Amino acid sequence: MAPSDTSVLWVRFPPVWDQITPLREFVESYAIGRLGEQRGSNAGLAVHELLENAVKYGDLMANVELDVSFHETSSSLVIRVSNHARPARIRVLERELARIDDYGGTEAFSSAIDRLKHLPEGFSMLGLARVATVAALDIETRGTRVSAIARFGNFPPHLRSSTIPEAP
Repeated sequence: MAPSDTSVLWVRFPPVWDQITPLREFVESYAIGRLGEQRGSNAGLAVHELLENAVKYGDLMANVELDVSFHETSSSLVIRVSNHARPARIRVLERELARIDDYGGTEAFSSAIDRLKHLPEGFSMLGLARVATVAALDIETRGTRVSAIARFGNFPPHLRSSTIPEAP
């Protein structure tokens, strides 16, 4: 992934926890200035959850990429987090996306909270459902590469996932 023409932040970093908070704080501050307090705070939440998922579930040997872009004409902010994941993790992600798609953002989040009591500690799987309650959320997979895209602006909260075939 390379920065787009509308990127205001593009960073590639190893999957380590100490990068998440400063990136969230920067994105949230920027988004509040562009989108207002509520949507800016939601953008901070989204970047935190998506980066945390990339670090927690991604390939520890591959970098995480964050691209934040602002589209002036539509006053929309797009957050894209990309990383590589093991095939078994991608299958778990696909099942979780289907669950979110079936329930819808808010109900999927409530269902995930109820599910917590049955999951091992550290595997709450709340992040994507939480993001889907505040943003239009798209997930793309290409082989082992996963990109989560949260859109803020004139987009209704939803989830759409797609698998892009690997190039031969």
